[in-house]
Amino acid sequence: MKNAFAIFRVKPGWMGLVGDERGVQRIYLPGLEKEDLRKRIQSEFPGCQGKAAFLEEAEKELKEYFEGRRSRFGMVLDLSGVTPFQKKVYQVLSTIPFGEVRTYRWLAQKIGEPPDQCHGYRRS
Repeated sequence: MKNAFAIFRVKPGWMGLVGDERGVQRIYLPGLEKEDLRKRIQSEFPGCQGKAAFLEEAEKELKEYFEGRRSRFGMVLDLSGVTPFQKKVYQVLSTIPFGEVRTYRWLAQKIGEPPDQCHGYRRS
């Protein structure tokens, strides 16, 4: 399956999505200018092609979220390329109710890692 990407504007700035028919593999939060974001995506996902229909729903949901019209997501995520550590972090983060905040210390305790060892999110 060939990866595709989408770059779109929300109130805080430019966002990006990368994925394929299995689901969204990466979400790039606002922070880069459009062309810098495009270069980063193409660097991290060589051969990634432009917009595809399977990313449209995820893009729509994220736009609605940043417009204050969505608090739950239905987009499919493809976690096949993430480490076991990242999956553990995601599973705990996904239990936090909308609008609530947690600390990194809370997260570290929930996943059973000392807080000073949770800085490298690419752990295996």
